[in-house]
Amino acid sequence: MRFAELAEQRCVLFAREQCPAMYDSIFRAAADNRIGLDVAQTADDPGATAHMVSVRPFVGFASLPRAQSMNMGGPDSGAVAVKLLDPVPTLDLFAVWRAEETNPAVGLFLDTIDAPHAQRVAV
Repeated sequence: MRFAELAEQRCVLFAREQCPAMYDSIFRAAADNRIGLDVAQTADDPGATAHMVSVRPFVGFASLPRAQSMNMGGPDSGAVAVKLLDPVPTLDLFAVWRAEETNPAVGLFLDTIDAPHAQRVAV
Protein backbone atom coordinates (compact mmCIF):
# COMPACT_ATOMS: atom_id res chain seq x y z
CA MET A 1 0.00 0.00 0.00
CA ARG A 2 1.33 3.43 -0.89
CA PHE A 3 1.78 5.66 2.14
CA ALA A 4 -0.20 8.44 0.42
CA GLU A 5 -3.33 6.27 0.59
CA LEU A 6 -3.44 6.92 4.34
CA ALA A 7 -4.49 10.54 3.66
CA GLU A 8 -8.18 9.70 4.00
CA GLN A 9 -7.83 7.12 6.80
CA ARG A 10 -8.36 7.56 10.53
CA CYS A 11 -5.42 6.15 12.49
CA VAL A 12 -4.70 4.72 15.90
CA LEU A 13 -1.14 5.47 16.93
CA PHE A 14 1.06 5.02 19.99
CA ALA A 15 2.28 8.05 21.94
CA ARG A 16 5.57 9.51 20.77
CA GLU A 17 7.18 8.79 24.16
CA GLN A 18 6.80 5.05 23.56
CA CYS A 19 9.07 5.04 20.48
CA PRO A 20 10.14 8.50 19.28
CA ALA A 21 12.16 7.17 16.33
CA MET A 22 9.29 5.13 14.87
CA TYR A 23 6.75 7.86 15.60
CA ASP A 24 8.90 10.47 13.86
CA SER A 25 9.54 8.10 10.94
CA ILE A 26 5.80 7.66 10.39
CA PHE A 27 5.18 11.39 10.41
CA ARG A 28 8.25 12.01 8.20
CA ALA A 29 6.84 9.55 5.64
CA ALA A 30 3.49 11.36 5.79
CA ALA A 31 5.23 14.72 5.26
CA ASP A 32 7.19 13.27 2.32
CA ASN A 33 3.80 12.46 0.75
CA ARG A 34 2.41 15.88 1.68
CA ILE A 35 -0.40 14.36 3.74
CA GLY A 36 -1.50 14.77 7.30
CA LEU A 37 -2.35 11.79 9.48
CA ASP A 38 -5.75 11.80 11.18
CA VAL A 39 -4.79 10.28 14.54
CA ALA A 40 -8.22 9.52 15.94
CA GLN A 41 -7.06 7.40 18.88
CA THR A 42 -3.88 6.82 20.86
CA ALA A 43 -3.01 3.40 22.28
CA ASP A 44 0.31 2.25 23.72
CA ASP A 45 -0.70 -1.40 24.10
CA PRO A 46 -0.27 -3.44 20.89
CA GLY A 47 -3.15 -5.70 21.94
CA ALA A 48 -5.46 -2.72 22.36
CA THR A 49 -4.33 -1.34 19.02
CA ALA A 50 -5.06 -4.66 17.31
CA HIS A 51 -8.49 -4.77 18.94
CA MET A 52 -9.36 -1.20 17.92
CA VAL A 53 -8.27 -1.83 14.34
CA SER A 54 -10.37 -5.00 14.17
CA VAL A 55 -13.60 -3.37 15.43
CA ARG A 56 -13.32 0.19 14.08
CA PRO A 57 -12.40 1.61 10.68
CA PHE A 58 -8.91 2.58 11.86
CA VAL A 59 -5.45 2.04 10.47
CA GLY A 60 -2.84 1.01 13.04
CA PHE A 61 0.93 0.99 12.77
CA ALA A 62 3.13 -1.95 13.73
CA SER A 63 6.47 -3.38 12.73
CA LEU A 64 6.28 -6.68 10.84
CA PRO A 65 7.51 -8.72 13.84
CA ARG A 66 4.94 -7.00 16.10
CA ALA A 67 2.13 -7.58 13.59
CA GLN A 68 3.09 -11.24 13.29
CA SER A 69 3.33 -11.70 17.07
CA MET A 70 -0.17 -10.23 17.46
CA ASN A 71 -1.49 -12.46 14.61
CA MET A 72 -2.51 -9.37 12.63
CA GLY A 73 -3.54 -10.45 9.19
CA GLY A 74 -3.86 -14.07 10.28
CA PRO A 75 -6.89 -16.22 9.40
CA ASP A 76 -8.64 -15.52 12.73
CA SER A 77 -7.77 -11.81 12.82
CA GLY A 78 -10.15 -8.97 12.09
CA ALA A 79 -7.17 -6.90 10.94
CA VAL A 80 -5.17 -7.08 7.74
CA ALA A 81 -1.43 -6.34 7.75
CA VAL A 82 -0.05 -4.57 4.68
CA LYS A 83 3.40 -3.22 3.93
CA LEU A 84 3.75 0.54 3.47
CA LEU A 85 5.58 1.72 0.37
CA ASP A 86 6.62 4.95 -1.30
CA PRO A 87 8.22 5.80 1.07
CA VAL A 88 8.80 2.93 3.44
CA PRO A 89 9.13 4.39 6.96
CA THR A 90 12.68 3.75 8.17
CA LEU A 91 14.48 4.11 11.47
CA ASP A 92 18.04 5.21 12.10
CA LEU A 93 20.08 2.54 13.86
CA PHE A 94 23.14 3.37 15.92
CA ALA A 95 25.60 0.84 17.33
CA VAL A 96 28.19 2.02 19.84
CA TRP A 97 31.17 0.05 21.06
CA ARG A 98 34.55 0.71 22.69
CA ALA A 99 37.36 0.95 20.16
CA GLU A 100 39.95 -0.53 22.53
CA GLU A 101 37.91 -3.72 23.06
CA THR A 102 37.97 -6.44 20.45
CA ASN A 103 34.73 -8.33 20.44
CA PRO A 104 33.92 -10.47 17.39
CA ALA A 105 30.20 -10.01 18.09
CA VAL A 106 30.47 -6.33 17.11
CA GLY A 107 31.79 -7.17 13.65
CA LEU A 108 29.22 -9.92 13.17
CA PHE A 109 26.41 -7.59 14.19
CA LEU A 110 27.56 -4.82 11.86
CA ASP A 111 27.89 -7.31 8.99
CA THR A 112 24.20 -8.21 9.37
CA ILE A 113 23.03 -4.66 8.88
CA ASP A 114 21.79 -4.27 5.32
CA ALA A 115 22.51 -0.57 4.86
CA PRO A 116 24.58 0.69 1.95
CA HIS A 117 25.24 4.01 3.70
CA ALA A 118 26.18 2.56 7.10
CA GLN A 119 29.12 4.23 8.75
CA ARG A 120 31.38 2.51 11.26
CA VAL A 121 32.86 4.78 13.88
CA ALA A 122 34.35 3.33 17.08
CA VAL A 123 34.31 5.48 20.20
